[in-house]
Amino acid sequence: LKTHPPPTISSALTQSVFWLMTVEDGDVTTPQQTNAKQFIKKLMDTRVRVTVTDGRLIIGDLWCLDNFKNFILLDVKEATVAEDGSHRHRPLGPLVMVPGKHVTKVEALKPCIEQSAEELGIER
Repeated sequence: LKTHPPPTISSALTQSVFWLMTVEDGDVTTPQQTNAKQFIKKLMDTRVRVTVTDGRLIIGDLWCLDNFKNFILLDVKEATVAEDGSHRHRPLGPLVMVPGKHVTKVEALKPCIEQSAEELGIER
């Protein structure tokens, strides 16, 4: 069984997603919204962990973020953490849409975040 280090909490990624949620009809107007859009584009095809309102963790490769801020993920599994701290995983499918209205946090591996932010000159 191959284990991977857990994704780190990424305030830059979560902030970018929520800045994009303030955009209406795809009209990017503020510098924060422009930076957020560029930051998300740099993270396409990166493994992300999305926390939804009911506490579940949805893990997959970021493929698309649509106009409604729904996440489209590839090679997706769901992780749940039991009260005793044990993790359970179950496959969800090759392509899954996570509704943006249920997203509370988005995480990615720290090197991916740092590289993307550095390339764009964004503070983390």
